[in-house]
Amino acid sequence: MPLFLTPVVRQILGSRLQLDPDITKLAIDELLQLPSGKQLSQVLSIVVPGSTPQQFQLTLASAVRQPSGLSLLGFLKAYPEKTIQVDAISALAVAFQLNLNYLESQCLTPY
Repeated sequence: MPLFLTPVVRQILGSRLQLDPDITKLAIDELLQLPSGKQLSQVLSIVVPGSTPQQFQLTLASAVRQPSGLSLLGFLKAYPEKTIQVDAISALAVAFQLNLNYLESQCLTPY
C-alpha cells in the first residue's frame, strides 16, 4: 500500500536552512552547550532512540555542508550509522512544533 504524504508534511520534510559551513562547527559546539542545545539533544534522542549527542554533532556538521542546505531529510541522510531508527510520531510532532508559526500563518491566510 503506497504512503501518501500531505502537502504540509512534504513541505516540512523539504524545508531547508542555509548555513555557512565555515562557522557551523563553532556554532554547533556552542549550541550544544546552551540549555536550548541540550534540550534539542534530548528531543533528538527521543526521535532517534539510542542516539548520542556526539552523533548529532557529527550529523549536523555533515548535513550543513550539503549544497542544498540543512533539511530534515538531509539530516537523516547524514546520520553516521548504517541504519537509523526513527520514532515517526515523535519526529512529526517535533517537525510540526518547529514549523508551528508557518502552520499558524497558513491557517489564518484566507483561501
